[in-house]
Amino acid sequence: MRQTWPGELLILPAHYAAEGERRADRAVAARFDVITATNSAVAIQDERVFLQWIADRQTGFPDAYRTIKEANLGLVQISDADAEVLESGPNQCAIA
Repeated sequence: MRQTWPGELLILPAHYAAEGERRADRAVAARFDVITATNSAVAIQDERVFLQWIADRQTGFPDAYRTIKEANLGLVQISDADAEVLESGPNQCAIA
């Protein structure tokens, strides 16, 4: 499917793995043709190899993950002050 996407398509990911992925204006964005030329994961064609690449880079969840998830589901009530503390903690993506 990716062969049908135009190279000038601007990709705006929700997360980034390293500070070096940010542009000079601090935005996290790149043209699709640049990503396909420079991102090693994009080049992986074999699904099993790609899934292993993902598994090898997974990190653990932040300590507050369970509390955040329960609050988001409405299972626990937390104060505004506690919510601010939870939000200011590490915001780790599953893939680093």
